[in-house]
Amino acid sequence: MLGGGGTRVVATLKAALEENPDYGLVLCGHSLGGAVAALLAILIAEPSSAASGQSFVTKSAQKLLEGHTHPTHKPLPDLPISLPSGRPIHVYSYGTPATVSEALRLATRGLITTIANAADIVPCLSLGTLHDFRAIAVHFRHDQSDAITELKSRVWNRVRAAFTSSMTAEKTTGGPPPPDYIAGEGVGEDTWAWRMLQELRGLMTNEKLVPPGEVFIVESIRVFDRVGADVKQEARYGFSPEEVGGGGGGGGAGVQYRELGRSATRVQFKWVRDVEKRFAEIRFGSGMFADHSPGRYERNLGGLEVGVCDD
Repeated sequence: MLGGGGTRVVATLKAALEENPDYGLVLCGHSLGGAVAALLAILIAEPSSAASGQSFVTKSAQKLLEGHTHPTHKPLPDLPISLPSGRPIHVYSYGTPATVSEALRLATRGLITTIANAADIVPCLSLGTLHDFRAIAVHFRHDQSDAITELKSRVWNRVRAAFTSSMTAEKTTGGPPPPDYIAGEGVGEDTWAWRMLQELRGLMTNEKLVPPGEVFIVESIRVFDRVGADVKQEARYGFSPEEVGGGGGGGGAGVQYRELGRSATRVQFKWVRDVEKRFAEIRFGSGMFADHSPGRYERNLGGLEVGVCDD
């Protein structure tokens, strides 16, 4: 787009901006498309010096390859098409992988807005993450503490315990007791696993890129709505003591249950303060791949819009 011979996309954008002098440019993209949009905006934008409230505007035309020559020793031509300068520009990227350094991210916070959905794994992906995995693999290969055998034993014991509990009555009484190895220094603590985690984190020190711009996380959880328009918050079910003892003459102890309410969805929109720390490690979970789908993003952002907007 920047160095080609007059692409149709750039020509269309230029014509639309020239036809509408008050228009700016908004770029959107999901996953790798969001990363490309972010990098493109960084190349064609510059900080605004006007008091218009816009952080970044399109820059004036310039030779992006100035000083370079073609292999035939002929100078490269100037860009045939350039966007009008001084127009507001912003990027909205969704599920964007780690693309820029932390310093560049801070410098482009007013240019790019990145949204990560719940447990989406893609914003954590960086070349530094692959180097971390390699360091962990090498560590386990030369490990002398027999950690691999311990891990295999733990997995097998948990599978066997789950199968045993599913075949007995223990599944109706809270399940089997916790394994002995999680009774560490405190109740429910796994001292060995915590020590191993700290040891592995000491190996994961490779420099990593981060998602671009200002980063937010959107996620939704299922809840019960007790204050909705069609739900009485104080509604109760069951029998009162008077109802229980009224017929038999002996004042029995009635039981009442507060109405739980209707099923609803709570959408949370969080600003990430420490981006480097939040995306330094891959967080494994059941939704780490499914949360990257555009449908999940649309659903959660749509729920956020319903909750925020009055109409």
